[in-house]
Amino acid sequence: MDLLAYLLAGLLVVRGYLYWLVPLTLLAAFNQETSGFIPLLPLALLGLAGRATSDRRRVLVTVGLASLVFVTVFILLRTVIFPGPREVIGPYGIPPGLQLLDYNLHLPTTGENLLLTFNVLPLLAIVSLRSGPVLLRRWFWLVVPVWFVIHLLGSVISETRLLLVPLALVVVPLALSGVAD
Repeated sequence: MDLLAYLLAGLLVVRGYLYWLVPLTLLAAFNQETSGFIPLLPLALLGLAGRATSDRRRVLVTVGLASLVFVTVFILLRTVIFPGPREVIGPYGIPPGLQLLDYNLHLPTTGENLLLTFNVLPLLAIVSLRSGPVLLRRWFWLVVPVWFVIHLLGSVISETRLLLVPLALVVVPLALSGVAD
């Protein structure tokens, strides 16, 4: 569902249906915390050539409304639906943070699984960063580094399904744009 929400959000941004991100964010926020990046995707449109001032306002209003919806759902889930203190438990009992990062970096299957999942796509995407479409380049810097840091510190990175959102939304299209040139 997370991947579907992000791909739909990307399509909405590309097609200019920005206000539809608000209800999409509402649905996605009930599914997973990582949907918090969805409201930020339209920020990549700011400053693009040929965009009117009204587009800037529409982008900022959409980002604000969708972010408000996400934060409201996030707080609602943690205070009303699932109230009370909860202990943060990382995968396999490893606390999130530097201990989980160390686990990820020393787990033998991490590199193998990342290579099997991504292959040469990240290299092609990085090579395409200079010449690729501006929107994809901006999404790359907006989503990919933060996504990886969060997941390196908070999950077992060898479970590469956790990396499908940046792979499908940014890395594959950016890599393909470089190959097509």
